[in-house]
Amino acid sequence: MDDDTGGEAVRVVSVEKGAFGTARIRAAGGLSFYVRADALEALRGDPSFPAPGQVLDEAWRDALARADEASRAAYKGLELLARAEHTRLLLSRKLAARDFSAAAVELALGLLEAEGALSAERYAEAWVRSRVARGGKGPAELLSGLLARGVDGELARATLARLFGPGERARAIRALYRGKLARREAAERRSRLRAVGFGAAEIRMALEEAGEEGGPDADGSDAVP
Repeated sequence: MDDDTGGEAVRVVSVEKGAFGTARIRAAGGLSFYVRADALEALRGDPSFPAPGQVLDEAWRDALARADEASRAAYKGLELLARAEHTRLLLSRKLAARDFSAAAVELALGLLEAEGALSAERYAEAWVRSRVARGGKGPAELLSGLLARGVDGELARATLARLFGPGERARAIRALYRGKLARREAAERRSRLRAVGFGAAEIRMALEEAGEEGGPDADGSDAVP
């Protein structure tokens, strides 16, 4: 937004409507706003743009200024989401780093969620699939990774239950046992597997199926995230 009016009420000069419910609104005194209709609706309860010739009082100008910043934040958010899925937490950090105000970021995130561009479900699924494909992670590590990135606990657990089932868990156990933990003694390897969230029974079964010497566990624990 550009503002050169010194606080006086000014008249709208032009309203140039664009794609996806946006408009460029120019007013006397050099005022210029880029706004989304849904941002205006969130702020004023009405998505309508002002009409050419309409006088903008202070309340209108304040709403347009806030809608302008939120709309620009949403536009930047769409650019970031086109590259990769994000959670609210991750996207809010990136938008804040680009000097958008907290209020503008919050409104922009709400707009992006409402239109389906921002989705914690899609992020969680993409993140888990990529980590499972790479291997070398236990369920506790995957869960803590999702939580740290802003995925709520219920969604995180549901995503892991769906995408990191018995088959994937068994493959991860064998990959860790033979890979990252291979230099350790067998008992220590099993202990480390339990520490990253695998249960004693599934460790034993996965190793026995692969012809590895799983052996009984010292404490018989069966940790599941």
